[in-house]
Amino acid sequence: MKKIGVLLSFMFIAAGLLAQPNFIIERYSVKPGKKAGNYNNEAGRLFKKGQYNAATLNAAHALRLAVKKGQIREAQSRLLDSYDRAVQENLSNIEALKASSATFVNDQTVTDRAKIVSLYQVMVDYNRILSGLPPSAFDPVKKKDPKLNLDIQDFTGDLQEAMTRYNEGKKEAAAWHYQQGRDLARSSELEANKQAARHFRWAMEYVPGFEDAQDWYDKTRKLGTTRMGVMSFETSSQPSQYGDLGAIAADEFIAKMPNDYEFFELVTRDQLDLVIREQQLNISGLMDETSTTEVGQLKGVNVLLVGKITSASQDRQQGGGDQLYKEEKEIADGKEKYVDSEGNEKTRTKYKTVTAYVRFYNKSANGNVTGSFKILDVKTGTILKAGAIVGNYNWTHRWATFTGDERALSSATRSLVNNGHGEFPSRNKMVLNANEDLAHNLIEKVKEYADEIGK
Repeated sequence: MKKIGVLLSFMFIAAGLLAQPNFIIERYSVKPGKKAGNYNNEAGRLFKKGQYNAATLNAAHALRLAVKKGQIREAQSRLLDSYDRAVQENLSNIEALKASSATFVNDQTVTDRAKIVSLYQVMVDYNRILSGLPPSAFDPVKKKDPKLNLDIQDFTGDLQEAMTRYNEGKKEAAAWHYQQGRDLARSSELEANKQAARHFRWAMEYVPGFEDAQDWYDKTRKLGTTRMGVMSFETSSQPSQYGDLGAIAADEFIAKMPNDYEFFELVTRDQLDLVIREQQLNISGLMDETSTTEVGQLKGVNVLLVGKITSASQDRQQGGGDQLYKEEKEIADGKEKYVDSEGNEKTRTKYKTVTAYVRFYNKSANGNVTGSFKILDVKTGTILKAGAIVGNYNWTHRWATFTGDERALSSATRSLVNNGHGEFPSRNKMVLNANEDLAHNLIEKVKEYADEIGK
């Protein structure tokens, strides 16, 4: 048994923020193409779990398909167990939900009305199946069995009325969220506009194209988006021998950092440099723990990402070859004649042992780059997030040489022999690859911040 959300299902926003509206209509269904026995078994399993609607729907399908007396009897028994319980429980829940959703209050009103629709819908579904069965389907299979008497009601009108109320609720909810958005949009604060944008989006999720909610959403989303400027990272003197690793890391970060958040976006180095030039700012030295020079004067950017590459190193090592390993194999070596136990002369394959002596070698190399980063609030100069970042690159190569008969080599050894001695990667390449890894690790740290404020 499964429940299918036929409308929109939503996630929840981070704790402390408004929860997204949930107006799922649950539609109960059974797995298609099964036999009566399968539906009977599923009805029994669901009944034990207290899922009476699902159990009744499966039992109705079983009775519709059943041909054998045993299956008919079992389906009747399942319905006898679950039908009245399901209907009575539904009607009781519907009355409570109607009372709680009689007038629109908030999103919960629509959620309650969706549940009413769901409960009427499932009763219509299994009653439609049962009403279409011949009277004989309800007759006792054995004389001692009771006749299956079900109070099958027509809830079609109730379902239509519930759906009307549900649709009215969606319109009321859209209007309510729209007004909430308009009220919040009066503020110039980023957080207020972010909340306003959510309300306008929810209004359109309830009613697509609701009034001018799209225009308001676009406007408030822009005002509610945290824009992160990415500075060219500094490169200390020691790692500078490998090039401007800071600028390379910043470019790699910008290229690979996801930029599909609703309320978070990057300002590229080119865009940021233009802003800095236009505003004639000097914001160098920001990696100095005591410096927030002129950050508060930077306009059009909410937070600033600065970083510094502090060290870079690489190493090469080579080993092995000091021990000789023996490999042997039996191979065919032509034919030979022999006389069997009955005196008959025959021919057979002749074998011999071949030997090779092998030396195994290995090379390894690694690059390492370390640095640090800070995310600064442009308005206050406050450090919002900071930490160390590390990048690594590792390379290994194995090969072998041999003397003797090549035919004695195992396939694994033969592959190592074919590898050749290999060439170490260049020192620059190792450091640059480590620097790329550092940029990717920085992305993971910045994503933690973006996930908090950008969704």
